Amino acid sequence: MSVEAGGRPVAVITYSGEVYNYRGLLRAAAKDLLPISIFQRSKSAYPATQDPSYEQALRDQLNKLVADGTSPVLDLLDIQRVHTWLNTPIGAISLDLDTQRRNTELALILQDWITQTGVRLDLSI
Repeated sequence: MSVEAGGRPVAVITYSGEVYNYRGLLRAAAKDLLPISIFQRSKSAYPATQDPSYEQALRDQLNKLVADGTSPVLDLLDIQRVHTWLNTPIGAISLDLDTQRRNTELALILQDWITQTGVRLDLSI
């Protein structure tokens, strides 16, 4: 038996002539048992959550930050794009969804870091 890097047998990862990882092999084996939407969906980036309540919580925190208006992080953000993101329906399909979510997470993490460390941003340079 031939073995690929990582110790997987070639027969396992080339099932039916297509390259599969173990999850893909399991999906192919259960093809007739799965709804077509599950079988055909593309892999989402790890560790993205599909739970709409997570997205809502992020938006609520960002909206609070924007409404307060005193955060130094606001000077680093494109407020027009922030408002566009906040006004996009939850769960809307978008090529930028993961990017928007990561940007929101980054802004909130940066805000927490600034608050906890007492760092001052001087953008006048």
